[in-house]
Amino acid sequence: MPTTTPSVRIVLLGDIRIEAGEERTSLPQRESLRRLVVRLVLQPCQPLPRKQLAFTLWPDADPADALANLRRHLHLFRSLLPSIAREWLVVSTRYIVWNAPPECQVDAHAFEREWITLHEMEAAAELYRGDLAPGIDTDDDILVRREALRQRYLLLLKSLVRAWMDRSDWSRAWRWARLLVSHDPWDEEAVRLAMTAAALTGS
Repeated sequence: MPTTTPSVRIVLLGDIRIEAGEERTSLPQRESLRRLVVRLVLQPCQPLPRKQLAFTLWPDADPADALANLRRHLHLFRSLLPSIAREWLVVSTRYIVWNAPPECQVDAHAFEREWITLHEMEAAAELYRGDLAPGIDTDDDILVRREALRQRYLLLLKSLVRAWMDRSDWSRAWRWARLLVSHDPWDEEAVRLAMTAAALTGS
């Protein structure tokens, strides 16, 4: 009988893990490894200079040690990948490329796509299970991307609340309003939307 190749999905929102079918592999709590993986996955098919990547991840290390660290981390990353995805990590003497096909799903990329319908908006909101790349606190590029995604999520929640209010669907408006306030309790507009939705649902 023909075998079905499991789809590969990489989660970066709320966790960092690799999914292949029913198998889930979370990355070890090692910030240098997580930074390497996230940088590669967020820049698919883009050759990253090997030396530059090594010196970015280990700026205080001797150049030879930084390159050795990179080599070990690439080996570890490859070992964590499902067998069908190991060839996507292309390593040469000069460049590192995450050459995943379009079929490889990355939740952060899916969340960044434009949405038009309410169904698309709600599907995008469901993708956001938490901040980008938890456990990474020393990489400015990733931290900037994390904050941009978080602000996008908060704007999305506000749009969902308003959209369901406009349609007089108070229960669905209240659902998203509760989530909005839980993520940003100090935003006056968020609190006002939540209070309105709660009042209209009798909550």
